[in-house]
Amino acid sequence: MQHPIPILIVEYDKNLLQKIKKRLTGEKRFSLVWTDPSSGIDPLQAAAFHDIRIAVVDIDSGDSTEKLLDFARELRLKTCARLLLISGSRSREQIVSAIRHCFACGYLFRSQIDSIADILRSLLQEQTPHQYIMQELMLAVLTPAERSVLYALLEGSSDLKSSPKTLANQRTSILHKLHLKSTQDLLHIFTHY
Repeated sequence: MQHPIPILIVEYDKNLLQKIKKRLTGEKRFSLVWTDPSSGIDPLQAAAFHDIRIAVVDIDSGDSTEKLLDFARELRLKTCARLLLISGSRSREQIVSAIRHCFACGYLFRSQIDSIADILRSLLQEQTPHQYIMQELMLAVLTPAERSVLYALLEGSSDLKSSPKTLANQRTSILHKLHLKSTQDLLHIFTHY
């Protein structure tokens, strides 16, 4: 039998946390670690300690949405966990912005919480059409040339025909557009997507 897959739930709304627990009870495939203000558990430490594969973060609860989005982004940058965001917002602009900011692999409306187990199972697959769409959404800010450089970086290829100066400028532009500090962060995000 396979070991259960560790999933971190960051939820400050006790009612929603209970709904999530109820939906995931009996899922032998998952090992749940959850944090809320009363738990006293630092979510980043919990993610690292339990080698979390997926983190579920409700960006509408607890602190401000902006702080939770920044936390979710930090979680993606510091762990190998895929990220599922939960929100009540149905604003297309807010959804796209949240996905891009956090490099999320999934987004679930609060009203869809009954389907959380199915969504988590799908995120465990190598790649899904949903994940391709999310990744395309994030990379839409890049030019075709920048995408070629990104794909070459991810594949470890040096077959690009541009000058070293042009390639360096394109790497810098990619980092700037994706709001990343280093090529290491870039590789980490897209290698563990």
